[in-house]
Amino acid sequence: MNIAPVRPHPEKTHDYDPYRRINDRLDQLVVPYTVNETSLVAYRDTVCREGNPAAACYWLLMARLAELALLCAGYYADCGEVTAAGDLLFNPRRIHVHVRGRHQPIVKDRHRPLSEQLNTGGAPYPEFRDWFHHNAITRVMEPALIPDLLSRLTHSGWISVAFLDAYQARMAQVADAMRFGSCATGLSAPPGNPAFRAGRSSDSGIRPAHHCRLETMCYRRLGQDIEQTWHDAAYRSPYLVTAWHREIATAAAGEKKHPGLPEQLSV
Repeated sequence: MNIAPVRPHPEKTHDYDPYRRINDRLDQLVVPYTVNETSLVAYRDTVCREGNPAAACYWLLMARLAELALLCAGYYADCGEVTAAGDLLFNPRRIHVHVRGRHQPIVKDRHRPLSEQLNTGGAPYPEFRDWFHHNAITRVMEPALIPDLLSRLTHSGWISVAFLDAYQARMAQVADAMRFGSCATGLSAPPGNPAFRAGRSSDSGIRPAHHCRLETMCYRRLGQDIEQTWHDAAYRSPYLVTAWHREIATAAAGEKKHPGLPEQLSV
């Protein structure tokens, strides 16, 4: 019986090394205890710097990082760590405030209201709000990690609609869990603390219906697909669209949404 040999990838060069290296590191992580926002951003930046956006492994790895970020946010939300979950899901990593008459922008404190940071004179809030409305504008320079990764995947033209839809549905699950995060008790410890690890059982009588309980199956499968895609050019991951559909999706996506666009913030 003749068995067709596995075809080596036509682009299996040094360009593919970062994918396997990072993928192996992700396999060794203990989620969420050995990963955080800083390390996730570092992984993303490494892929962007060393990878090739024209390669399937590039986008599979980006999708796996997006899954990992969402898993972390889900764990944080389930354990009442609303700020940590919000930093991944909503809170931009860097915001510039441009004030009339000032040449250099002010960098917004990430976890502090603008009314506290800028209202140094202690003006009444309505007065400060009116001044801010007429004299300042905010620009998001670095969005939160999860929406940033989702935007990249959506506009890439490589990732299937089914994955993107499921991902956004799970983002909504995390957001829903965050709404009830303040109801949990005894869960203010950092992720490495035993109280954090016990969170999912200790608050079972408070808000069990709103736990994310996100599964790692997709995250693990993406890791396997990265390895298989690297070895076999003929393999097509179910998380990817075909080349023909990719052309259509890319054309329909239009222009990418770049950071640095004005965004309204409450003050």
